[in-house]
Amino acid sequence: MKRILLVGMALVALAGCSKEMAPDARVVPLGKNDQPVSISSFKGKKGVVIDFWATWCGPCMESMPHTLKHYEKYKDKVEFMLISAEKEEEIQAFVDKQTVKAPFYRDYLFDASRVYDAKAIPMSVVIDKNGVIVWKGNPLDQEAFDLAIETISQ
Repeated sequence: MKRILLVGMALVALAGCSKEMAPDARVVPLGKNDQPVSISSFKGKKGVVIDFWATWCGPCMESMPHTLKHYEKYKDKVEFMLISAEKEEEIQAFVDKQTVKAPFYRDYLFDASRVYDAKAIPMSVVIDKNGVIVWKGNPLDQEAFDLAIETISQ
């Protein structure tokens, strides 16, 4: 309980002080005829959870079920963008095995990976509906990840 309170206070402090605006990037929804989507297209409408992952990444596979649970819980209030820089066939093979049909994207030009500095994965970025980054980190830090998503879903 004490840890949750400390994490919550840290998130409030970060959100109140930094006001780092989320950079824009274009990614392609998996299986949707290569029409790119801008991350900024959700600004003013919904908060966004970006999750950078790969099929070959063990920690990504460990965090994915938790991320998908959040998708199921918050999909009406928060936009989820599960982004991989792999080939479409590799991503699709993984997606086909999932029971939850979440929105998966390809970072075909490494645009999102570059602007969000996603050098190590898994990495998630939680953005409020005003385009402010609320939290950025490893989704395996589940308490902080959970609290950040809860915050933007309000």
